[in-house]
Amino acid sequence: MDPFVATANINRWILPEFALQAVLSLLLLLTGHWILFLLAVPLTCYHAVLFIRRQHLIDVTEVFRNLNTDKKRRMIKLGVYMIFFTIFIFRFFLPFGYRIGAGILALFNSEELDIRSSFLEF
Repeated sequence: MDPFVATANINRWILPEFALQAVLSLLLLLTGHWILFLLAVPLTCYHAVLFIRRQHLIDVTEVFRNLNTDKKRRMIKLGVYMIFFTIFIFRFFLPFGYRIGAGILALFNSEELDIRSSFLEF
């Protein structure tokens, strides 16, 4: 693959990633999800520092020289995004689990299914 094409394809997605991360952090702050906001702040600050220093874009002449460090950074960011995805999916489905669990517990707490009372009657 041509380095010019590769860097153009990668650089095209960097600013939308930064914008989405900033919007996510802002939404977490405004909706009162403080713990998730505090988990998102370091990555947002890292993106802001890269943008301010103008180090956010990949340079065509340094693609192969910085490949290992960029790969490590991107894998760490992927891990952070996967943690956020897991937390958000868990938090989304948690209320459904409570409803299902409450229904199952209501079944087992029913007096009609109480084996002990029917077994101990003489």
